[in-house]
Parts: sequence; C-alpha cells; structure tokens
Amino acid sequence: MRQGASRAPVAGIGLLAALAAGIWAASACAPGDDAAARTRSAPEPGGVAPSTAAAPRDDIPLRFYALQLAAMSSVEGAERMRDSLVRQGWPAFVTRMMAGGKAVWRVRITPAADSMLPRLVLVALKERYPRLWGVVLPDSVPPAVLSGMVSTVTPVNRGSHGMTARVRWTMSADSAALLAVEDPTAVENDPVPNGFALALDANPECCVQMDSVWDVAPSPDWRRVAFGRAYLISGGGGDSLTSAHWATLTARVGLPARDVRAGAFPASGMASIWGFSRPGVIGTRARATPTLFPLAAGWRVSWSADGSQLAAGAKPGERIADDAPAERWIALDPANGALRGELPDGARLAPLRWTDGPAVDATTTLDTAARSALVTRGGRIESGGGWIRRNGRIVAPGTALASTRSGRHILALVPNPDAREFEPKVHLVVLSLLP
Repeated sequence: MRQGASRAPVAGIGLLAALAAGIWAASACAPGDDAAARTRSAPEPGGVAPSTAAAPRDDIPLRFYALQLAAMSSVEGAERMRDSLVRQGWPAFVTRMMAGGKAVWRVRITPAADSMLPRLVLVALKERYPRLWGVVLPDSVPPAVLSGMVSTVTPVNRGSHGMTARVRWTMSADSAALLAVEDPTAVENDPVPNGFALALDANPECCVQMDSVWDVAPSPDWRRVAFGRAYLISGGGGDSLTSAHWATLTARVGLPARDVRAGAFPASGMASIWGFSRPGVIGTRARATPTLFPLAAGWRVSWSADGSQLAAGAKPGERIADDAPAERWIALDPANGALRGELPDGARLAPLRWTDGPAVDATTTLDTAARSALVTRGGRIESGGGWIRRNGRIVAPGTALASTRSGRHILALVPNPDAREFEPKVHLVVLSLLP
C-alpha cells in the first residue's frame, strides 16, 4: 500500500467514486482479513427467526460485521478518509490491528449485528462503482464505538417468491407495531405460501419472522399473532397423489391421516399439487415460540373484535386461487385451540386495515429517482437516490415504505445480495436499529 494515498477526495467526484477510480489507493486487505465469514444461515421453512440484535452493554465488546473499504499504514490517512465518509452520511469508523509486527488502520462502514446489511451495501455500491474494492468482515469492539450505528436486516419472506409477490403491511393504532407480509403467487394465480415479519417498538431488539403461512392477523391488542401454517406436496407427474404422497404429507402435518385427507385442497390448476393448513398463534414478546393447533383450518385467519376468539377459515372453496375465500369459518380458543363451533354468518371480526405496496418480481428494480419521507419520534427517515437515511445518516440502500412510531424499525425494499437467476433482485425487509 502506498503512503500518501490518504488525501482528500477530488472535489465533485465524491469519496466512493474516488475510491473506485483508484485515487485512494491504500485499500489493500490487511493480513488475516480473508478469513471473514460470508455465509449466513436461514431458519427452516415455517420457523421463527427473531432478530439477533441485542441492546449493547458498555463493558462487553459487541460482535458485529462491517464493510471494509481500506486498510492503511497511516492513522492520519485512515481518519481523514473516515471523516470524509461521515460528512457524506456514512456511519464510518477506524479500527486498529497488528499485522507482521506493524499497525494497520482499517476504515469500515455500516456495522451490523450480522453480515446482511454490509453485504447488500457492497452490492449496491458495486452497481454504481464496479471497480470499488470492499470486503465484509467480522470484528469485536466496545459498544460505545457503535452507539446508534448497529442494525439488523430481517427478510420478510425467506421462502419462495413465486412468479410475483404482493407486498402489504398493517400497523397498530399507535403505530408502535408493524406487521408486514410478502404474498407470492404462482402461474395463473395459484397459491404460494407467504412470509411475514412483526416489529414492535416495545421489543426493539426483536423482529419475529415466519415463512410458510397462508394468512396472518394480529390480535386486537397486538399481543398475539394468528397464522395458518402452510403445507404443500406435489404428486410429481401423476394426476393425483399416491398413498406414499399422502403418508408423507400426513407425517409433515402431524395429524391423523383421515383429517389430513379431509382437510387437504387442490393448490394448482395445472399440476397435481395439494395444500393443507393448521392454525397457530405466536406471542409478540421477545423469543416467543409458535403454538400449532391440531385441526385442519387456517387458510384464512382473523380475530373476534374483543380478541377472545380466534377465527380460522377452513380450506378454500371450489376456486383454486391465492386469494380465494375460505369455504367456512370456525371459532377457536386462542389459548389452547379448543373448538368453539362454526363462526356464525355476520359474526363481528376485528377490522384490519392493510396498506398495499409495490409488486415484486424478477424484473423489479429499485426506483432511485423516487423520493419520500417518513416523520417519526426518532427523527426523519428519507429515501432518495437509492439510499435510506435516518436524520441524515445512511441506513441502507433501498426505499423506505413504512416505519414504527419510534423509527427503530423500518420496512423497506432493498437489494437482494443472495438472489439467484430468475429471482427478484430486490426484497422486502425490516431494518431494526439500535439506539
């Protein structure tokens, strides 16, 4: 690495463009940096993925990941680069390490509790500056260094995104809780299981996420969420399911075979695919675990107006469609799933107001020209030029769609660094910010 490379960026170009152009040449990876972990694990379909963020303690170093842009032998050069990045809105910092008996100062941006945020920032930067050097690395420093900077990214749906997906969200009356859903569909509007994420200001360190559900609805007091656990099985090239297929589905569902056969429904108009649903409830407290009830229902879910009963829609009627209504409704005790009989016609259910967002498919791109702003108690959240900022500081690439009242949880469309061919290059996530 060259001394003297740590000079101020050329006026009018910007630091990142200057980095990509090689003006800041001191960006060689320090020894040992190639050991960074670049993979992440995802929960099993239908599982719950609480956020890994935790409130920092002043006396315990915090494990985090960040995007490293340079490693320099000059502390002055590293600090000048950091200061230039901070002026542009980046959460930037400098860390020191020893390599070959010499000190090396590393310039890093966008620290987060897992690798997702810095990875998607790198993807977004490389789209603009293909020659930009950067690497995502783990580190551990005192929390004071990271105050107000660490965030986690929770994908709303870690399962299939179908041919296209509808985005929607709803909020509690006080805007302190937000429930977001990605609702995919297959060819000819055939049903595909949804994913959802729940974020609450009361649990700033927790964002509950589940895949493989047909429907989801919060209780009127937002202390519980009802869902319909989704199951699908394909008969392959056959016209119907074989005995072996039914045995496999029965084992997955965990109910008696007669109940599975009676509750199963066609899930495709073009192939032998069958679906099933079980209703369940999960609390909104941190680290809550879901409870599944032992009956065939949950294609649609709702609550009584007072929250005392869970309304579960049985399988869809004759129409095979992702938005088909349930053929009938039953009432359950949300505490233990005890059956309270069929829900009478005209029963008063808790109203739920959804906001529809953009559709997402393989051709969807971020609208970098659009600008929007959300005003929260924690300040102003703005989207513009392809970046989300909170009070002027860059949070992530993407577009903010909604936020909880405090501004600690932001629903956003962001680049998908793990997208495969024919998958959407953007996805719906919840960004959870620490104080």
